[in-house]
Amino acid sequence: MIINTSSKILLMIFFFISAAFAQSSLFDKGEHYFFNGKFAMAERFLLQALDADPENPQIYTYLGDILFSRGKHIDALKMYRIVDELKPSGQNCFRMGQVYYDLNDGRSAIANFRKTIELDPSIKFAYYHIGLTYLMLFREKENAIAFWNKFIEVSPEDPQIETIREAVDILSNPAFILPPFGSNVSVAHALKIGGYSPIEETNSRILFKSSEPVRTFYEKMDERAIRMESKSDEQAPDKTQKNETRAKQLSNKADEAVNPKKNEDKLLRKSEETLLKEADKPTSY
Repeated sequence: MIINTSSKILLMIFFFISAAFAQSSLFDKGEHYFFNGKFAMAERFLLQALDADPENPQIYTYLGDILFSRGKHIDALKMYRIVDELKPSGQNCFRMGQVYYDLNDGRSAIANFRKTIELDPSIKFAYYHIGLTYLMLFREKENAIAFWNKFIEVSPEDPQIETIREAVDILSNPAFILPPFGSNVSVAHALKIGGYSPIEETNSRILFKSSEPVRTFYEKMDERAIRMESKSDEQAPDKTQKNETRAKQLSNKADEAVNPKKNEDKLLRKSEETLLKEADKPTSY
């Protein structure tokens, strides 16, 4: 059968459209599964789409996000670096900054957060992350305060702004001491209680640790922090009154603890008796 030139052109157009449709279909499926949280299926279709379109930066972005969600930071970083070569953007730099933060590479994290602002000033939250990096990875209060104040200035409508402003106020207090590296007391916990002390290091049992660069590392001050803030506005009671109040509080707590303890002991004894009875019974299959 002889195929004329017009037919050949039509066939070429048909195959081109078919290939493009198949490629688009794979990417669309991968994107659909990605946004529905089905990362294994998303990865499967995205890798197939990548074979057909190896220059698509969005595919590498999705694959990097999937790897990052699995804790595979180095592999995720490889994907983001490819995106940076194909199509640099503020969002991609922000992603790389987050990865470097989790890898405890503060200098690289800050460099990428700064580049985020250069490429896309609308990503104002990068200022917060620069401050967070200085605070958590370098224990530098001054830089943390400076960048958090900058974030407050450029993004006053942020829903967490009051929380961040409170944290800045605490950090700005000359008496506030950051816990040293390796301390059992996290920075977040130090913010909650109003500062670090060796006594708190010894007595700390509940740790507030967070390796993720999120705003919620400091949400609410506990009662102790609230008392510390309002201390200057209240007249301190004399030593005798303090001791009497403290003794009363301890007495009340002791009374409250008696009955629950008795009930707990009864339940434990009952459980032991039940287990012994069960053990004496013949086993049937």
